Amino acid sequence: MVEHVRFDSNLVRNVSAGINLLGYDSGNPSRQTVDIAIRQNLFTGLSTALGGNGWFILIGDEPRDVVLEHNTIDTNGTTVLNVYGGTATDPREILGFRMVANAARHRTYGINGSFFSFGSGIINGFFPGAVFTANYLAGGSASRYPAGNLFAGVFDDQYANIAVADYTVREGSLLKRAAPDGGDIGVDHPALEARVATVGAGINPWPSSLTAPVPPSNLSITIGGR
Repeated sequence: MVEHVRFDSNLVRNVSAGINLLGYDSGNPSRQTVDIAIRQNLFTGLSTALGGNGWFILIGDEPRDVVLEHNTIDTNGTTVLNVYGGTATDPREILGFRMVANAARHRTYGINGSFFSFGSGIINGFFPGAVFTANYLAGGSASRYPAGNLFAGVFDDQYANIAVADYTVREGSLLKRAAPDGGDIGVDHPALEARVATVGAGINPWPSSLTAPVPPSNLSITIGGR
């Protein structure tokens, strides 16, 4: 079983695709993947030229409680998120899904997958009860998505200087302070740079309260009733 995973404050550069998230093992028995949070990450240089599809995330076969928040994704792939599983009459639904305050180029299909049309068709078919709001999918059509998401403007124009990999949201951008928590839509790039710099220097960027938990003491295992 895979559960309680945090992928937070990472810089992912020059890869053929992003994340592949599976709800149940397709080859061996497993329990359900639950409680996965992917937050405050920058994915840049996701490119089909490197041999993959360039998608940010492939998700399927019913993981539960997946959160995608404050990620910035710069890719030339046709799709931001692709979902699969089940059949057209009985899709393997992903409950507890949140996609909030992410920024990406919509490209051809944006939120796509099996059985249903891209956009709201996929969201309604695979993610019942989902929270899908304050996402910037540059170049997409608002008519295909739930209200409360952004599509206008040129992706590159929202940032300080993409040419030098500076994805800081500029003043005057429609992403500035537009997230539900009052922050910018997408990654907090200055904070990410600071954390990456400390890692490069061999310094733990997280407060001590977020270090690895101490194993429980007085562990006792009984085998065979003895």
